[in-house]
Amino acid sequence: RTTAVFFCFGLETSGLIECKRHTPFIIELLGNSTMTRPLRVFLCHASQDKPAVRKLYRYLKQHGIQPWLDQDDLLPGENWEVEIPRAIDDSDVILVCLSKNSINKEGYIQKEISFALDKALEKPEGTIFIIPAKLEDCEVPKRLNRYQWVDLFRPESNKRLLQGLNKRALSLGSDVSPVIVDDTRQRKPATKPVVDSDALDRDTVERA
Repeated sequence: RTTAVFFCFGLETSGLIECKRHTPFIIELLGNSTMTRPLRVFLCHASQDKPAVRKLYRYLKQHGIQPWLDQDDLLPGENWEVEIPRAIDDSDVILVCLSKNSINKEGYIQKEISFALDKALEKPEGTIFIIPAKLEDCEVPKRLNRYQWVDLFRPESNKRLLQGLNKRALSLGSDVSPVIVDDTRQRKPATKPVVDSDALDRDTVERA
């Protein structure tokens, strides 16, 4: 919100009356100065999937979204056990990035999913809040399969994801900017998926 400061000069009674006369206009001007914010999206993922998730992070930013990624948004010295739940709580959408690495992985990613599911209980029926996003062909965990997932490794899947995020943005009202659904960059003959599952497999083999 931008703040406008107005000064009324003079102490005479007429001057004070003149100030009061313009008060409704000042209030209206302040009310119209509200600025929108981007949709906030938390990227829940396994550390092994970081290269694919970073690509997704850049893609979302290009389309007017504010993604949260631990490697970029955690500052040195911050307690990640405090900041990650706070980021989940502040987010409009939780994107749970799924792969063969993550679905059977023990560790903090399972706690992040639990935080997201608990937060989803506070949302009205029908709210788009948790989106399972498959980075490659894999099973969706049972506790997430009630939510329609998106296959990010398939062509045109990126646009479907943006459409879902935009629906969430519009439901939040005028305070949140709509998502840029159309790709404003130069179009190529074939649409590539936002995540390359073959590259993900190669990265997994290299790490093994």
